[in-house]
Amino acid sequence: MRTLTQTLLVFALLTTLSACSLLDVKIENPAEPLTDQQMNMRKLTRDFLPIYSETIEQVADEIVEGTDDIDVKVSVLYWKLSSDQAAVSAALQSDPMIVIIDMWLLIAEQKLYFSSDAANEFFKGTEQDITPAVTELLTQFKALSKAILTEKEYSKASGFIDQQLSQDEPENMSFKRGSIIAQWYQYQGLSLADANSNVGTLPQVMSDISDRVDLSTAQASKSIAWKLEMLNLRSGLKDGQLSQLLGSIQKTAAQLADLTEDNPERVKRIAETFGEEFSPIMAEFTAELTEERLALAELLTEQRQALGVMVSEERAQILTDAEAISDRLIRTTIEELKSLIVIVVAALLLLILVLFFVPFYIGYLLGKNKGKKNRA
Repeated sequence: MRTLTQTLLVFALLTTLSACSLLDVKIENPAEPLTDQQMNMRKLTRDFLPIYSETIEQVADEIVEGTDDIDVKVSVLYWKLSSDQAAVSAALQSDPMIVIIDMWLLIAEQKLYFSSDAANEFFKGTEQDITPAVTELLTQFKALSKAILTEKEYSKASGFIDQQLSQDEPENMSFKRGSIIAQWYQYQGLSLADANSNVGTLPQVMSDISDRVDLSTAQASKSIAWKLEMLNLRSGLKDGQLSQLLGSIQKTAAQLADLTEDNPERVKRIAETFGEEFSPIMAEFTAELTEERLALAELLTEQRQALGVMVSEERAQILTDAEAISDRLIRTTIEELKSLIVIVVAALLLLILVLFFVPFYIGYLLGKNKGKKNRA
């Protein structure tokens, strides 16, 4: 009886194993997804970008409208342009931690610059209106960073910012900085081989690309408008000057038409005198327009080339990411297929064992047991 019980248990176990799903093999996404914290770093920093841009633009516009100094207006516009470009560049980096640090460093550099005497040379006292706004932005972003990062990460990032400001104090308002990735990893005692190269899953990559295109397009359109405004200020042409000139010409033409009917000879002399005096003015005005047109054409060409370079870089990055993901997917698929083949072969062997050998073995045991009972 004990032998029969053991046999039935073995048969039940084998039947259970054979009933398991042998083909339920899941091929996982080979790309490692970004963590919730990393996605929050990226999202909250990019959500902060409109707040940053609106604050900078509002302060700059108020200064431009409140001063008649052309040099100050040009300096403020150049700062607004450079600051906005640097912020977008910082927010669009791949590593979420680098995004946080680079944006933080950018705002801290501006606070340091506008609090120094170097800013007075270009802004002539108006930097006192910029400093409070930049200080408030720095306070907001530090609070945001503290909410996202762990206490250890925040402390380390803060120490790195302080070190960078002490080593490389900004001397102008362009705020053009190279990559801080090498300095950041060196500060942590790590090598660039330890750099985070994970870009996330395919949906995360596509979402990132969409953000990049939207932000870059919006920033490029604003840059063109601000550069045209600076170009207009540098040319010396004031608003309404062209309209006044055209109005004066129209008025003079009407007076000449009235005089033509009364005294043709006098009109002829006036026309000759007018031509002699007005020709140099028109020549100078035409030269200025030609110069402005050439400068505008050059500016548009530069922007078009920059946009082409940006699109090419984004396309190359997309192709690189897609190729890396496809390679990892192929490798993972091959590995999973190997495992699947082994499982299928083992399942077939087990199935053969269950269907052919086990019934014979059970019959043999049952017959043997029955024979013992008959003899008894």
